[in-house]
Amino acid sequence: MQLNRFKFAVVLTIVSLFLLILAGSVVRTTGSGLGCPDWPHCFGQWIPPTDISQLPIDYKEKFAIAGRQIADFNATKTWIEYINRLLGVLVGLEMIWLMITAWPLRKMHPKLFKGSVLVFVLTSIQGGIGAKVVSSHLAPHLITFHMFLAIVIVLLTIALYILATGVRKPLTIRSKQVGVIVLALALVQLILGTEVREGIDLVTSSGVTDRSLWLNQDSWLFIIHRSFSILYLLIFGLWVGQLWKEEPFGNSRKLIVALFIITLLAPLTGIVLSYFSMPAFAQPLHLLIATLIISGDFVLIYRPDHAPV
Repeated sequence: MQLNRFKFAVVLTIVSLFLLILAGSVVRTTGSGLGCPDWPHCFGQWIPPTDISQLPIDYKEKFAIAGRQIADFNATKTWIEYINRLLGVLVGLEMIWLMITAWPLRKMHPKLFKGSVLVFVLTSIQGGIGAKVVSSHLAPHLITFHMFLAIVIVLLTIALYILATGVRKPLTIRSKQVGVIVLALALVQLILGTEVREGIDLVTSSGVTDRSLWLNQDSWLFIIHRSFSILYLLIFGLWVGQLWKEEPFGNSRKLIVALFIITLLAPLTGIVLSYFSMPAFAQPLHLLIATLIISGDFVLIYRPDHAPV
């Protein structure tokens, strides 16, 4: 019973983490990162304003960041950022709940409790980095680290669920080794994508609003990111073929099919972004798909071959 409660808590937390990553991407895509210029308040309030009349006349100077005046008040951007923060609070509460449900399991399944504590600590650090992102006036390197740590937290939380599940057929040594390579390549591709995104941020921060001018397709970073996706697809395809032979039936095959379809969607959304002037809907979708791919790779590799520990 206690183990089932823990697994339920983990599943809810994983879903919330994916929603939080999606919300964070929407914040970045819409340029809403400074929608709330202070933290943990928003314009000095727990409930952000909906109209400029609710702010003092000198709000730009009062809420200046790093000595720089903020932009004109935009209610939509403010609430996008505020909802992102609310999701962050929800995840934090769920992490506490995760530790509470793991506490009765600490003797029988010590890794579950220790892991839940680790995830909570990393989530707390992530909150502090989020505050630093705002105070640094959206420093690109901090945004990238903020996102990368979110992926680490997702994978650790998924690992907790894997540890709490029952016996499954393990991969062969060769398939596991290739899988680790595939996962590493996916993480490298994610980092390359964030670097491309940082270049876009530099363009948008200079006041360029024409989306067709945001992406420099001749930059070496973009060319590497695009070419690297071909390498990833080739190695991923070989891995999937090997897994298909090893998994003649069961839920693993369903996961393989789902992951294969999701992986094909990544370059498709990349093409949409590259050749259709960076449509706003495609940017968060591209990151969400990348996160799902990394998570799916991780699940296929590290399935338990023993009882819960």
